[in-house]
Order: sequence, then C-alpha cells, then structure tokens
Amino acid sequence: MPEKQRYTLPTKAGDQRQLGELTGAACATLVAEIAERHAGPVVLIAPDMQNALRLHDEIRQFTDQMVMNLADWETLPYDSFSPHQEIISSRLSTLYQLPSMQRGVLIVPVNTLMQRVCPHSYLHGHALVMKKGQRLSRDALRAQ
Repeated sequence: MPEKQRYTLPTKAGDQRQLGELTGAACATLVAEIAERHAGPVVLIAPDMQNALRLHDEIRQFTDQMVMNLADWETLPYDSFSPHQEIISSRLSTLYQLPSMQRGVLIVPVNTLMQRVCPHSYLHGHALVMKKGQRLSRDALRAQ
C-alpha cells in the first residue's frame, strides 16, 4: 500500500507551500523528502544561523542531494570590522554554485534572506576559482 503524502509540491511557477510546527528532526526529514521528489532546488528559511547549521547537518543524513548554506555575515550594520574570511569564502562559494544547482536544498537564515547580494554576472566575471594542488603561474595571475 503506498504511503499517503502529508503535503503536495508546487505544480506551477509562483505556486508555493509553507510548512511549520515541525519539531526535532521532522523538519530535516520532510525537507529531504521534498528535495528527493522535487525536480528543482528547494529553499528552506531558517530562523537563525545556528538552526541553519543544525538543519544542514540533519538534512545531509537523509538525502544525497546537494545541501548548501548561505551564511549570515555575523556582523551588525554599524560594526567597523569586516566579516571573517571563512564566512566571506563560504558565501561566495554558495553564490557561485547556486546558478548551476539543478536540485538540492539551499538553507538561508531569515536575516541573510533580507540582505542584497551582488548580481550573478558580477560574481562570475570577478571570481577566481582555485583548486587544492593546482599550479598557478604568478605572471598569468598578475595579467588578469
């Protein structure tokens, strides 16, 4: 006997579904199930960065789909210092990969969702992608 679905997925552009009141790992289990059934990316809005990181780890336990976080800056608007380099790198990596994400889950804290990001064309035009162990020519880098 087939399992009865507890929800339906959006069927057309602009159609949306909201889920709430899920406790424990129920949210991660349900989001992983949605990611498996849905033919595109799934956006999960978390209340804060701590919950986003927890959900990231939990969802990865239930699915093989790509799961990404768009990290919060962890600075206040009036702070006179920049965010940590790891946060900047993580955000740039996520934003760079996002346009090619066919399926999977993007987890965004609500504060991060309210901030503007640079245009896709700017990021791809100014990004320097390097891989561990890759050999680079110093002169070629200077010429860029």
